[in-house]
Amino acid sequence: MRFLGCCGVDPCSKGGECPADGLHPASYVNYVGRHQSCVTPYDESEWYTCDFAAPKFMGCCTRDPCNEGCPNANLIPARLDDDDGIAAPFLCQPSSNTITSTRLETPSWTGTGVSEGVPSSDTAKESLRTSTSRSDWLIVGLSMMGVLLLLAIIGVIIWWRKRGNIWEFHNLKRRRSSSSRNESDN
Repeated sequence: MRFLGCCGVDPCSKGGECPADGLHPASYVNYVGRHQSCVTPYDESEWYTCDFAAPKFMGCCTRDPCNEGCPNANLIPARLDDDDGIAAPFLCQPSSNTITSTRLETPSWTGTGVSEGVPSSDTAKESLRTSTSRSDWLIVGLSMMGVLLLLAIIGVIIWWRKRGNIWEFHNLKRRRSSSSRNESDN
């Protein structure tokens, strides 16, 4: 079996299998390939690529991970498809026969992502670490709009009060001038 995903142990030493307690969610920078496969008894219907999840998710899960992620209890081991044409995005050129293992550190765990012949690049790993999701930008934008709206409301209240004070001042002047006229008439 050609394991695909993140495993806390080296699945190559176990015939391409990752034990359930070693599975971790896999992510990616860019993926435009077709669905891969899940281990038996599951099929490709449990394969997901979630572009708008934070972090992005790629792999097999017993529930849709695109909204709330895939808890470890729902992870299913993924494998490269038997058809090399479908598995091609993860395979090296025919002349190369290397197996690449990259270590990806995250705040919650440290695992080993292993796949057959996937070239690793420091640029891709750095991009994965520093990428900011669209939902983060949405939160920042909405927060800034909220602050601006609050400042606008405070400005209108201050303007309204000053406007009221100006009218009170003019009314007070009129009352004083009319009362002083009345006194001079007497």
